[in-house]
Amino acid sequence: MNQNQDQIALLQEVESFCRRHGLADSRFGALTPINDTHLVDRMRSGMLRRSTMNKVRQFMARYELDAVA
Repeated sequence: MNQNQDQIALLQEVESFCRRHGLADSRFGALTPINDTHLVDRMRSGMLRRSTMNKVRQFMARYELDAVA
């Protein structure tokens, strides 16, 4: 999977995550370690580095685990 395809897949994961947890895009971005209320907008523009994408995935995984506990 190339970077562009991975960004598209991550965006779909984030949108699903936000719906599941009732989070607005800006709130999601603020909660992540990136602390950027425009994060999802930047994702839609395809403007993320691989390291940022990894941080977003790690955040969602931890959030899911905390929600179960």
